[in-house]
Amino acid sequence: MDEEKNYPKTDFAFVDDVEHVNYKPHPFTVGTRHVAYASDHNGGMLTQDVVEKFPCAYRNCSLPYAAHTSDHVAFVKLTRDATNEEVGAWLKSLIPWTEERKIDGFGFIKTGFRIKPPVSPEGDVDGESVK
Repeated sequence: MDEEKNYPKTDFAFVDDVEHVNYKPHPFTVGTRHVAYASDHNGGMLTQDVVEKFPCAYRNCSLPYAAHTSDHVAFVKLTRDATNEEVGAWLKSLIPWTEERKIDGFGFIKTGFRIKPPVSPEGDVDGESVK
């Protein structure tokens, strides 16, 4: 979870949470070697350099920390129906926020509200008549 909970919001949506998902091959596991080294050499603190010093402690895994990846995703909830243009503009406005936090993308949590396709002045939705 992100260290701050002051996530972006607007009148039609808000970022509910930021999480790591899609672990490959699995979340890195800290083991007794990591803990013992941290205790003996780093005041008991499991810092990034201590974690990277030993391979993963997950059963039958000997991969280094760097070989364990995940996607960092901001999960969004809609609070009302919104247009494609509204949502697109809001997400584009969040680019600096996502880059600062190294967020890979967005996931939308089902709320019952929808992102509506654009409607042309003639009443067409994406080239399809809605009459």
